[in-house]
Amino acid sequence: RAALIKASLQGNGDKQRRAYEKLLNIWRSSPGTRYIGLAGSKMEEENYEDALVDFTKAIEIDPELPMAWSGRGNAYLKLEKFSEAKEDFQKAMEYDPRDQMSITGTALILVREEKPEEAFQFLDKKSHFFEERQYNAQYFAYNTACVYGVALELLRKKAGTEEAPENLEDLSSEYENKAIDALRRAVNSGFSREEDKVWMRKDPDLNSLHENKEFRKLAEWPEQG
Repeated sequence: RAALIKASLQGNGDKQRRAYEKLLNIWRSSPGTRYIGLAGSKMEEENYEDALVDFTKAIEIDPELPMAWSGRGNAYLKLEKFSEAKEDFQKAMEYDPRDQMSITGTALILVREEKPEEAFQFLDKKSHFFEERQYNAQYFAYNTACVYGVALELLRKKAGTEEAPENLEDLSSEYENKAIDALRRAVNSGFSREEDKVWMRKDPDLNSLHENKEFRKLAEWPEQG
C-alpha cells in the first residue's frame, strides 16, 4: 500500500491514476468495508451514534483503511464533535492524501472555527487531485460549494454586529460566487442525477444560496415552494 500511495503522488498523470486505482481495489477488498457499508446505511438514517460503532469496528479490522477513518470523521462532524472529526480526517489523509471527504470535511471544520481563509487555502492546495474527470471530482466540487455556503451563512450572521468586517458585502459576494462556481463544476462533472438535485435543494450547508437565481437553476428549484 505504501508503495502504491507513493506512486499515486509521483510521475505522470496516467501513472498516478493507475496506482490510485490499484489502491482503491485493495481498500474495497478489505474485510473492514463490510462495516463501512453498515455504517453508511445508518448515516443515511441520521443514526450517527450507531454509525460510529460500525466505523470503529472497521478501523479495528483494518487500521489503514482511509474510508473507515473519514467515515467516522464525518459521523463526528454530523454530531458537531469537531475535534474528534478533525483527528479522524487527518488520520484518513495519512493513508490517502486524496481522501475527498477528509479534505472537504477539514475545510468545513475550519470555517466553523472562524478560519475561513485557512479553509479556502487548504482546499486550493488539494484541488489538483480533483481536476476535471479525476476520481471524486464532482463530490469535491460539491463539497467545496458547501464550504463556501457555510462560510457565507456565518458571515451574513455578523451583519450589524461588532464582528462584521468592513468589507462584509464584498466578501459575501465573493463567497456566493465561488460557491456557485463550485456547484456548477460539480454538476458538469456528474453531480446531476435527480437525487443529487433533490439533495442540493435540502442540504443545510447550501441554505445561504436559496435566493440565488443560478443556484435555483442548477438545483432545478420548483417554481412553487
